[in-house]
Amino acid sequence: MKQRFLRIAPAGLMLLLAACATKPDFSAPETHPAGQEWTMADVTGELGGGDPIEPFNRSMFAVNDVLMQYLVCPISWVYGSILPEQAIRRIDMASDNLAFPGRMVSCFLQAKWKYGGTEFLRFLTNTTIGIAGFFDPAEAWFDLPRRHENMGHAFASWGIGPGCLFVLPVSTATNPRDQVGALFDSLLDIKFIIPYAQSISGLNRVIRSYDSYNSLTESSLDVYETFKMSMLALRYTQLNDFPDRKPLLRPPMEKTSAPLPEGSTVRKLSSYYKPEHEWNDTLRVAYFSMQENNRSWWIKTSLWNTDFISEASTRSIRFSDDLPKLRYRLWEKSGRKTLAVIVPGVGTHYTGKTISAFAELLNRNGYAVAAMSSSMNWVFAESSGVSAPGYVPEDAEKVRTAIRLMLSDIRENTDLKEFKLVLFGYSLGGLHVLKIAEMEKNENTLHADRYVALNPPVDLLKSMMKFDLLAALSKSWNRKELFRNADEVLMKYLPRMMAPEPVPVQKTPEMEKKEYEAKVAEARKNGETELPKPPAPREYRLNLHPDQAGVLIGLSFRLTLRELILSAARRELLPPGTVKTPYSWFNRAAFYKEIDRFNGMDYVEKFVQARHPELSLETMRTRSGLRSSAEFLRRSPEIRVLHNADDPILDQEDIRFLNETLKERITWFDCGGHLGNLYLQEYQKELLAAFALPEEAVRTAPPNSSEPAEQTAPPKPSERPEQTGKQKETDHAGSEGNGIAPAAETHL
Repeated sequence: MKQRFLRIAPAGLMLLLAACATKPDFSAPETHPAGQEWTMADVTGELGGGDPIEPFNRSMFAVNDVLMQYLVCPISWVYGSILPEQAIRRIDMASDNLAFPGRMVSCFLQAKWKYGGTEFLRFLTNTTIGIAGFFDPAEAWFDLPRRHENMGHAFASWGIGPGCLFVLPVSTATNPRDQVGALFDSLLDIKFIIPYAQSISGLNRVIRSYDSYNSLTESSLDVYETFKMSMLALRYTQLNDFPDRKPLLRPPMEKTSAPLPEGSTVRKLSSYYKPEHEWNDTLRVAYFSMQENNRSWWIKTSLWNTDFISEASTRSIRFSDDLPKLRYRLWEKSGRKTLAVIVPGVGTHYTGKTISAFAELLNRNGYAVAAMSSSMNWVFAESSGVSAPGYVPEDAEKVRTAIRLMLSDIRENTDLKEFKLVLFGYSLGGLHVLKIAEMEKNENTLHADRYVALNPPVDLLKSMMKFDLLAALSKSWNRKELFRNADEVLMKYLPRMMAPEPVPVQKTPEMEKKEYEAKVAEARKNGETELPKPPAPREYRLNLHPDQAGVLIGLSFRLTLRELILSAARRELLPPGTVKTPYSWFNRAAFYKEIDRFNGMDYVEKFVQARHPELSLETMRTRSGLRSSAEFLRRSPEIRVLHNADDPILDQEDIRFLNETLKERITWFDCGGHLGNLYLQEYQKELLAAFALPEEAVRTAPPNSSEPAEQTAPPKPSERPEQTGKQKETDHAGSEGNGIAPAAETHL
C-alpha cells in the first residue's frame, strides 16, 4: 500500500505541507483551529491564497490542457523525432542565456547584488566560451550557477502579495503578481527584439517540458488541482530561496532493532542500510527507480526513444461494454517464457514510479511483465464499476477478473502465447495476490505457477488506522510550525525525489570493495599511472523528524481517499447523506474542504460498508485480513512472501502469525520499514529467488549491475539463501462470467 508515497513529490504530497506561493507572514492571526489536522484543502486555501474565481481558472486551465494534449503532443512527436534531446536542450539553454536581463534586474531589485553580478558574468561567459549560450561553462568551470529569479520574485520581496489564484492560457504563473511579473520578464528578454525568437523558444521549451507535464497529470483525476498544487510548491521553494539555505542537520537516530522472527530465513541489512525511524525508512522507497530511464538521446515522445518505458505497449481491457477501458502496460520480451503480473499497492497507477521499477527489474532478468493499476486507484474503480473499493474479498475478485481478461488479451493479440505465470503483489497488492491464490485453489481460472507477496498487511483495517494516526500528528502544529516542518521536508526530501538521475542500486560493502579492487587490478595491468579512486560514500538517510515523515505518509494516503471519493461523486455513486457539499466541475474548493476531513476509518464506515450493509464492520475486517486464510496459507507451497521485521503496518502478533503460518516460505529482513529497502541489491536478489520456478535457473543480477548475471539452481524453500507517442494500444473486452467479480493502490 505504499506506491502512493512516491507520487508525493511530483503529484503534490509535499505541497500539502507547503502550498504557499509567497513568504509566510507569521504576524497574521492564527486561523487554523487548534487541535485540528492540517489537510490539503486547509493548506492550499489558508496559506496558498484563495481560489474565488475557480470556475474561470478551471476553464483557462482546460484550454492549456487541450493545447498540451492535442497540439503540443503531436508536434512533440514529430519535433522530437527530428532533433535529439541534446539539441532541444541546447536550444533551450541558448534561449535561457538571452533571458538573463530579467533575472539580473530581479536580483538587483531585491538587493541581491552578488547574484545580479553572477547573472551578468554567466551571460558573458556562456555567450563567448559557451558559444552563444549553447553550453554552460559558467557553472561547469567557474561555479556560477543559474539563479531561479524573475520579476514576480522581486515583487514578492517588496511585500506584494500573490492575490488570488489566477490562471491564463499559455502561462505557468498562478497569480496576478506573477502574471504581471511574467510580462516584465518578457519585455526584458533580449529575444523580444529578435523576430520570432520568443515564439521558437516557447515552442522548444514547451516541447521539452511535455514529458514532465504528462507524467504529472496522466494519473491524476483532477488535473487542475494537481497542476495548481505542484506549481504552488515549486513557487514556494523559489521565493524562499531554498538553494541558498542549509537544512537543519539532526543527530543520527539510534534505532532500536526490531525483534527478529525465530525459525525463518532472516537477512540482516542494518550494518550498511543504516536504518533511522521506520517512517523515515519507509520514505526511502523513493530510491527504488528505473535504472534505464531518461538515458536515451531522444525525448520520450520521439520514435527513437530507447528508455525502458518505451519498450512497453499500452493495452486495455474492459469489464463490460458500459464501463471505461482499464489500461495496463506490457513488456513482451521474455527469456524465460514466464509472465509476471504486478499488482501494486494502494492508490498506484499503472504508470507509477515503483511499479515501473519493479517491471524493469523483472524484465531485465528475463520475465515478460504486465503492470496494472491498484484496485484502490480511481482508474481501476471506474473501470470496474466499484463506487468505493476497500473490501478485500470483492477487490481481490475484481483484480482476478482483470488479470483473467489481461491474460486473454495477451494470448490472443500478442506474440506471447504459451507462458508460465507468476502473480506478484506488493503492499495491498500482496494481500490481494494471497487472496487470489486462495480463490484459485477453489476454482483455477488463471493457472498461476507462483504467488509472490511483498510486505502484505495482515490486518488491513488495523493498518489503515495507523495511517489515520500519522495524519493526526499534524494536530499539534500551528501555522508557524507547519511552515517550519514544510521547509525541512522540502529541502531534504524533494531534491532526492526529483533528482534527474536514478539512485543506483546499493550493493553490499563487500561487493563494492571487490569491484573496486578489480578496477585497480585492471588499471595496473594496463599500466595506468593514475589508479581509480574508491567510490565516495553515499548518504541514504533522510534526516527527517519521524513526525514529519509520518505526516507526509499519512497525507499521501488521504490523497488516495480524496480521489476515490471524488470519483464516486462524479459518477453520482456517493451514499446518500455522506457528503453535503454538491460536486461541481467548475467549483470544487468547498467539496475538497469537506471530503479531506474523512480519514481511513470514516471512508470504510461511510462508503465501503454502505455497499455491504449486511456485513458488520468486524466481519469485513476479518474477511479482509490474512488470518481468515490461515489454513490455506499453511498448505500452499506455491506462495512466497518477503517482509520486513520493522514494517510499521505489522505488530508482534502479526509477525508471529506470518512466521508460524508460512514457515520457510517467508523471508524476513531486519530493517527497511515498509518497502524502504527495495533499492538494495541484496533485497533484489532475494526477490528474484522467490520468483524462481522449479525447473528454472535464476538470473540474479539487477539491471545495470556490474556484477555478471549468475545462473544458479532454483532454491528449495528450505534452502533459499535468501505511455509514449509510439506505444500501441489494443482493447480487449470481456464479461464477468463464472461468478467472477471485478477489482481495485496507495502503499500502506
